[in-house]
Amino acid sequence: MRSITRSLRELVQYRELLRYFIVLDLKVRYRGSVLGFLWTLLNPLLLMLVMWAVFSRFARIQEDSYALFLLSGLMAWLFFQQSVGRSLTSIVSNRGLIQLIYLPKVVFPISIVGSNLLNVFFFFIAYLLIAVFTNHGVPWTVVMLPAVLLMLFLLCSGAALLMCSLTVFFRDFTHLTPVLMRALFYLTPIFYRPDMLGPKGAVLLRASPVYYPVVATREILYYGTIPGADIWLTGFAYALLLLAIGLVVFVATEDRFVYYA
Repeated sequence: MRSITRSLRELVQYRELLRYFIVLDLKVRYRGSVLGFLWTLLNPLLLMLVMWAVFSRFARIQEDSYALFLLSGLMAWLFFQQSVGRSLTSIVSNRGLIQLIYLPKVVFPISIVGSNLLNVFFFFIAYLLIAVFTNHGVPWTVVMLPAVLLMLFLLCSGAALLMCSLTVFFRDFTHLTPVLMRALFYLTPIFYRPDMLGPKGAVLLRASPVYYPVVATREILYYGTIPGADIWLTGFAYALLLLAIGLVVFVATEDRFVYYA
């Protein structure tokens, strides 16, 4: 069994290959689409409009700018959801390449996370456009956003490594994961404030690892405040723990991918 250190060292050595797969993923994702990369702007905006129409009218959630409130939560959530969902079959779909030549298999799930990290840039542009249009403005605390993105990247990388490893041996995860993600979506304060569920509900919300980057992103972008130390410490602890679990499982099973993928 290869070591975690060796896998990480190979990831650095094959960084050009990683960059190639990131670019390739972006090209394939929008190949044949008339609007192309514009969908990175349109997808979150359309989703935000649907949720705004439903929750602002029927749930009657009161916010100064509910559209920005939603976008600030969706920014972190969609990064996580798309990274996990699209990395599920990252090994299985490349089984022909894996069986043909030697490649560090870790580049496949990490390239998915990397391409989604680039999408966050376009998502942020969508947020800025609406913030300017609604005169909400962008607070100075936006300088803290890279720290939240680092937390998200570590969290998504760990989840991607874990889930793509499990999917190689148990294809049921391709059907089970969307259900789990839907449950996690409602257990994450994306379209509502955490305090709306009361003290007991807040404890349940904090059990979700996605809670911390979502709350941190909203506080930085929407409220213009610096998240408390508990958000940073617990969020990075969750991210590093999941990354460690994902790496251990991936490294322990990757030698058998060629037989089961």
